[in-house]
Amino acid sequence: MKYLQMMGIDVWRFRTRRHSYGYYRYDLLDHQDCQVGILLADAILKNEAEAQLVKKIAEATRKRIKGGFQSGRLQSDEFGKCIIFLGTQVTHLLNYLGQVKIVKSYAPVELLQDTTLKIQTWNDLKTAIRLMNF
Repeated sequence: MKYLQMMGIDVWRFRTRRHSYGYYRYDLLDHQDCQVGILLADAILKNEAEAQLVKKIAEATRKRIKGGFQSGRLQSDEFGKCIIFLGTQVTHLLNYLGQVKIVKSYAPVELLQDTTLKIQTWNDLKTAIRLMNF
């Protein structure tokens, strides 16, 4: 502390981590366990209904899934051919996407509040499935 005062710094504070939030992450794997895509979804409610909805959406891709609720930074740079974003918060998890195809749709909380949005999300999901199959 005396060192800081000698340098002319009277006021200081510790750096704090940015607020991290939870999200759902499902790796989408083909029959050879190769990653063909990733599904990232906002976790707003963090309840069983939201978790089950996201899991069912991941299962609807007809890929083998691995994952669930996560918090903190995204730990991988392997995304496969396609990234599916459900919501807007999760789009900030990634800085560099390279040549990966991106499919964006509604957040799980929006789908739980307005079930008519599920039709559009299913159409978006079909687009992602086609991208992962090429």
